[in-house]
Amino acid sequence: MSVQEAGNRSPSPGLMLGPLRQSAPWWPWLGWKRSRLAKWLVGSGVALIVYAFVGFLVLPALIQWRLPRRLTAMTQQPVVIQQVRLNPFTLTLMIRGLALTGTNAAARCSFAELAARLRLVSIFQRDWVFREVRLQQPVGSICWPPSGKPGLSDLLRAAPPVIVEHLRIANGALVVTDVNQAPVLQLSQITLALTGLASRRETPVAITASLRCNATGTVALHGTVLPATRSADVAVQASNLDLRALQPYVGEIWKLKIIGGTLSGT
Repeated sequence: MSVQEAGNRSPSPGLMLGPLRQSAPWWPWLGWKRSRLAKWLVGSGVALIVYAFVGFLVLPALIQWRLPRRLTAMTQQPVVIQQVRLNPFTLTLMIRGLALTGTNAAARCSFAELAARLRLVSIFQRDWVFREVRLQQPVGSICWPPSGKPGLSDLLRAAPPVIVEHLRIANGALVVTDVNQAPVLQLSQITLALTGLASRRETPVAITASLRCNATGTVALHGTVLPATRSADVAVQASNLDLRALQPYVGEIWKLKIIGGTLSGT
């Protein structure tokens, strides 16, 4: 057989090969994954920017505008707030320069700074759970006997359910006045630390406090209190207390008039 004949012979059926089947390219799938990831990243970035904008700028302005009006309606006293700051990432709120000003001594109060750190679990509960609340230079005034006008007790009763794990008050002051708004008891240099405070739960609260009474006496105490039952188990140390300041309270219980003297004890 010649070479030409061999070249013209068709291959045998067993050796016939069909066209090669090519698999689908993988890069379109990779492009779809990249597109989806890019959309997710862009959406997350936009949401983060909106969250930061609302938390840092919108909410502080809203609180500074709304809170004075709410307190004014509750206390019937003008209320001013100098500054409100909020960190939405640490859930920290800071209010500076709040003051209730007016002629009603029973509702007059102010503080230099309030810093509160909220726990994330509060979003899923009815109670506001604060990890820590710090109050700097609070000044308050109450009337004895109560005059019936809105006062600090009304503000506390109107507050929502609150749990404060740690409450610290530094350099506070409280003035107790009579119906003529004459001061009968002045407490200053108040330092207070509470642990486990819950407004609507019957749980014991650890307390440590110290204060100066009428510029001469000093009081220091530590122990536990039960706000719901108005009971306490505390150790008190007092020195140079002016007994005349106790007359308005003693006179309501016993027929006793204090004209002088000091008290010291533990």
